[in-house]
Amino acid sequence: MQTPTQASTRRCLMPRAANGQTHPPQRSSADLRAFTRLGGGHAARPLPLRVALCLARGASGLLLVSLLLGATFTAAPLALAAWVLLLAGATQWTGKRIARHLGAPRPYHLGLSPNHLQQGARGGWPSSHAVSMACVSAAVWVAGVPPLLVVSAVLLTLATGWARIYAGAHFPSDVLAGWGLGLCGGTLGMALATPWLGSVGV
Repeated sequence: MQTPTQASTRRCLMPRAANGQTHPPQRSSADLRAFTRLGGGHAARPLPLRVALCLARGASGLLLVSLLLGATFTAAPLALAAWVLLLAGATQWTGKRIARHLGAPRPYHLGLSPNHLQQGARGGWPSSHAVSMACVSAAVWVAGVPPLLVVSAVLLTLATGWARIYAGAHFPSDVLAGWGLGLCGGTLGMALATPWLGSVGV
């Protein structure tokens, strides 16, 4: 039997058809199988889960440090850092709008995992964390910061994607879609800003 909270969440996630009727959102069988094979949800082991929760909560801050360190190697560090943060914010906003519109349920919405990260009712496709982190990783790569910092950013992005899945906040396709959107946003955004960034010495 559903609790009032679960029922409220389910209503929030149900997209409306053209005739105004709601229909329960679904996830693909491939998503369900991949989530199960990754060992998260109710099957999560204590130690990996602790690591996943730490990454899911703190990796964005580490990525910001990588961005700021990388920017210091350019002629206009504040301009580059500000532009990349603007790109990440805009791309993440786009991802959140898509997620709200589609209402794709997260693992804990379907009872496949506890809500370890205390997420809300918003749909999970695409993952907004994956969007913003992939955007920053792509942007620093295009900007030509030292390779070590680019690799660090990419590894943090990959690790956080795993962590969000293992902690039950997302299905694998949520993270893959977020990475795709973030890579496009970061790469295209940097390409569009190249004339301006070049004029300020980046």
